[in-house]
Amino acid sequence: MRKVCHNTLWLALKDAPKDNRHQRRSEASKRRKERRRRKMGDLAGAIRMGTSHFVSLKDAVQYYTTYGSDPEDVEQMLQDKDIFIGPPKLGPGEKLSVDEDGRYVINY
Repeated sequence: MRKVCHNTLWLALKDAPKDNRHQRRSEASKRRKERRRRKMGDLAGAIRMGTSHFVSLKDAVQYYTTYGSDPEDVEQMLQDKDIFIGPPKLGPGEKLSVDEDGRYVINY
């Protein structure tokens, strides 16, 4: 606090309420988090992990052709066991779903 030339004014300023910018920022952060949580709904905090497992060969070919691979490349990935057709094994607490590309997704 900067001291003003009059002692009485300095005492009045010293006892004045502190700036509450930090409190306002904290409240704004809480409001943003709450809006984000409401927007996400039940998925808030959920973790989804895409796998290398596909529902069908057709889905795998469609998925990898968008990245520039040929169907022969996908066949080679299957032979090399880089990708798989069929659901993966799940651990405790894991749930399985399928995304819009036909790829299995593990939800935690």
